[in-house]
Amino acid sequence: VAAALSSCSNDDFVTADGQGTVFISAAVSSDVKAQSRTDVDGYQLQALWIANSKGVQYEYKDLDELPAGGLKLLAGSYRAHAWVGDSVPASFDSRYFRGAQDFDIANGDKKSVQIPCRIVNTVVAVAYDASVDQVLSDYTLTVGHSQGELTYEGRDARRGYFMMNSRDKDLVWTLSGTQIDGSAFEKTGKIEACAPATLYTLNITFKGENSEVGGAYFTVSVDDTMIDVNDVVSVVAAPAVEGINFDINADVRGEAGKIGKK
Repeated sequence: VAAALSSCSNDDFVTADGQGTVFISAAVSSDVKAQSRTDVDGYQLQALWIANSKGVQYEYKDLDELPAGGLKLLAGSYRAHAWVGDSVPASFDSRYFRGAQDFDIANGDKKSVQIPCRIVNTVVAVAYDASVDQVLSDYTLTVGHSQGELTYEGRDARRGYFMMNSRDKDLVWTLSGTQIDGSAFEKTGKIEACAPATLYTLNITFKGENSEVGGAYFTVSVDDTMIDVNDVVSVVAAPAVEGINFDINADVRGEAGKIGKK
């Protein structure tokens, strides 16, 4: 949807008398606290809608399209929608967020509205019990759906981010490795009815009492947890500096006292 948007506006709607100005920004609630500035630089606004009771009145697909002096709105009630980040089927890095915020504008108002955006991805992590290393080596865990998959090599501590859809409601996982006798090992399963903004941790444990591995001796339990917010990153438009009654890129010269108001 975001890719099809283009900047447009519709001033043909009836609201209360008067006009106000609103400055819009988005706050991204990340599931992983940013460790450095480079961790948050990648968040980009994908779409911003301003709607009232008659539907969407303004659509933007880039912060640069927002008026530097704020958006002029007729007095009334509105809802702002924002989509931030990258919507990809499976990634260790790309995350996707969306949110909405209601606000009112009265005659002469000049206000700032921040849209709280929450992560949309289904998130997967893997945790191995120490017992696994006693009977399995070179192990990997592959998780995914029909649109994409991720492979966790060994004790990969990263979180994987998945975008689910109506066709892909489950995530299928495959644990593979080499048994102590040199033979190949593989065990599969699925996380059913995956929810957005939820972290699924695959806990892998070996329960055997001897060196005969076999899939039956491995248990993979799934813990699901609503994602805690550890960090908030604001996505805002860069300020624009303009000259009124003069060209800001050129010198202003004239007789003292007669230059006028600039």
